[in-house]
Amino acid sequence: MQLGVSEITPKLLASLIDGLIGKSKSIDTLTSSYETVIDAINNYPDDEEAPLSVLTSKFENALDAKLKPAKSIIREGDDAYDELSQGYNAQMYFALMADNSMGDGIYIVDQPEDQISQKAIRESVLREFRAIAGSRQVILITHNPQFIVNLDVDNVIFIEKKDGALSIRNGALEYECDEYSMLETVADNIEGGLDTIKRRMKRYEKAS
Repeated sequence: MQLGVSEITPKLLASLIDGLIGKSKSIDTLTSSYETVIDAINNYPDDEEAPLSVLTSKFENALDAKLKPAKSIIREGDDAYDELSQGYNAQMYFALMADNSMGDGIYIVDQPEDQISQKAIRESVLREFRAIAGSRQVILITHNPQFIVNLDVDNVIFIEKKDGALSIRNGALEYECDEYSMLETVADNIEGGLDTIKRRMKRYEKAS
């Protein structure tokens, strides 16, 4: 948990007050009368005769709302709470899978990229799958080129429906034959595949 705001500043206080005042309205602390304060405050209660008390109460409620703890999950310096309902549970599961104490076995994972940001895939999920693949067999079903290109998979199987029948191409990413090249297949048929391959090639060039 963390506070909804990191610090109380004059700018924050001014914005809270602005939020209590109607559009095109203002309160001058030197010249305003009770009537002009009542007119300026949003949703002024009909049975209240003390406008300063109303303004004070509304301001305190607005400030309390800002100071209420906000839910957060800090992972590697980033707040991942927003991803909790959209894939963070999956990321936690992949982290558990990467634990060597999970033992041997064959893992079949269908679209691990679902509801996970590209940044999270690049910075954590790929690392976890490398750890899993270090001692276990992993079969991935994916539409995300990051998994295909950056995990150095042993065998890529590309399946498409062509002319009413299934067409299957397979081989290592570098595999080529007279009919097709797996690298070109990924680049041409998977969204973002070409850009991902180019980034990988640039990394290889820097490393060499």
